[in-house]
Order: sequence, then structure tokens, then C-alpha cells
Amino acid sequence: MRAKELRAVGMVCFLLYWAKEYVAMELVSSTVDRDRAFQSFLQKGLLEVPPALLEDGFLARAKSSFEKQLEEFFRFLDDEAFAEKFHKAIGIGDPKDYLFRLYQMGSDDFVLTSLRFKGLDRNKPFIEIVQLTMDLPSFISGHRAEVGEVYSLFAPATIRTHSFTTSLPESSEIDDFYVLAKLRDIRPPSQPTTIEKAIDLSWYEDYVTSYNDLEINRNEVVACVETRESLQRSLDEGLLYCLRIDGKWAGVMGAVRLSQWYFDGYYIFEKVIAKEYRGKGLSAKLESTFCQRLPNPDGTLVVYGQIHEVNEPSLRSAKSIGREVVGCNFFFPL
Repeated sequence: MRAKELRAVGMVCFLLYWAKEYVAMELVSSTVDRDRAFQSFLQKGLLEVPPALLEDGFLARAKSSFEKQLEEFFRFLDDEAFAEKFHKAIGIGDPKDYLFRLYQMGSDDFVLTSLRFKGLDRNKPFIEIVQLTMDLPSFISGHRAEVGEVYSLFAPATIRTHSFTTSLPESSEIDDFYVLAKLRDIRPPSQPTTIEKAIDLSWYEDYVTSYNDLEINRNEVVACVETRESLQRSLDEGLLYCLRIDGKWAGVMGAVRLSQWYFDGYYIFEKVIAKEYRGKGLSAKLESTFCQRLPNPDGTLVVYGQIHEVNEPSLRSAKSIGREVVGCNFFFPL
């Protein structure tokens, strides 16, 4: 339920590139050894599986999920249809500018980058470090300025990347947390609450209204209404449930079956309760009851999602049913 440039059902979106030649870095994707870069990213990534997933069964899924995620990232190096779509969304430069870029740093290190925009606002660009083989402090001290120059047309002020196992650099600012639980470990609700599988979106206008006066949006919009299309995908997968109180629509929770990063299971992309029912302890009950309905045939699926740093109520609710913070996205100055 957060206003994110990276949508749950769309995976990676709204990315830009502006290419230049440098001596210290090879910045033309076509001349970089992609197979070598892929294997370097894979080798490093498999050493950074979150501790929560090191158990047998979960570890195998985590490694497989990460490799698939890496393949998806590399696909966006050449996806011209993707580039055209997001060129239209931002309206700057040429469609071919809207691609992931793979750079080589020296003889042994690689970085995969993109340019993104908060909330698709062309006035709020930032650089995304999608994958990196060297340690982050070395990148910051040795290559941060060079990457900034590559994207100078768009004048980004910050860089964003992720962490699942390492400490954050100085002057960093957390964007959102990855919050996960093994589905089998979700705590059951203290009292069951009534939820029903959605059969249509006839309640959509009530849902839109529920976003009025959200406390977490007081200073900055960090939570926004999902599109009908994203909710429909969840509905089609049988993973969209409505909360009903005395027969009246009172909230909704939705997920999609998704492998992302190291997480193979159910991605929670939406949870909201109607204004008149907030503050009554329903959030954790809704979330726990919802998770109890999710299929887990071999016992090794997880439930996870991204919760914005300022969304303390959702974070408390998630932790109360057994989910834990296993990583984050964070910004640091360019």
C-alpha cells in the first residue's frame, strides 16, 4: 500500500539511462562480458542470503529465486518495449535511454544501474544500484561520482540500493523495509476475523475513499491506491480478500504469488482498513487471518512485502504476527 516507483506486480519499472564514455569505467553494455558479469553477480549474491532463509528447503528456494531475479534484471538491458513504455511515462530523452545499464569497473568488478523517479515525478530522479560486485564503501569512494556524471542530464541528488546482510553507510536514509516470515511460522489471530475471498471489484470506490486522511501520508504521500489492474491480478490468483463487519466492506488485503530477490512465496502488496474501523486492533487480525488462507504445499513458502520506513503501524502489525525485517532499500547522497 505504499507509493512506490517499484510496483509489486510490475517488478522493475520507471528506469532511465544516459550514456557517456569514461576511461575508468566501461559504460557501453554491448562491450561488457555479460556472462562474466552475471556469474560475478550470482556468486556474490548467493553469499548474501538473509540469515532467516538459511534453513534447508528455504535456502534452495532463496538461491533459485535470486538467480531468476538476476535473469530478469539482465533482460531489461535490451527490452525496447519496456523502454518505450517508460519513456512515455517520463517524457525525457529517447526511448533507448530507458534501459538498465551494465558497467565494468576495472578488470574484475561490475555494476548494474538504472535511473528511477519517486512516484514517477520527473523532478525527483535518483540512481538505483541494482547489483554491485564490489563492496559498497569501495564503490562510494571510488566510483560514485563517475556514475553520477553518467546520469547528469537528469540531475539526481541521491543513489538508492538495497541491503540484506550488511550495515548501512553513513548519511544513509532508509526508504523501505523487506518484512518476511516463513508462512508456517505466522502466528494465528487471537480472535478470528471475518474475511471473504473477493469475487469482483464492486467495492473499489469504497477502497479509494479509504485512502483519505491516512496518517502516514500527512507529510509525504508514501501510500497510494492500487490500480484496478493490480487488484484484478490478485483476485484472479485467488489472493485478494475483503474484510467485512456487519455485512459492510471494512478493508482489503491482497498478495500475488511472486519470487523476488531471495523470497519465494506471497508478496503482500496491499492492506488497508476503512477509516471508521481503524484503531480497533483489526490490522494484525486481518493480516494473520489472511496468511492462514495462503497455500503452502511443501511448507517452504514465505510471505513478505515492503513497508515504508514511516509506516510504523503496518510495521508493528507485521511484527506482531511473526514477520521480521530482513533487509531494506536505502538512499545515500550522490
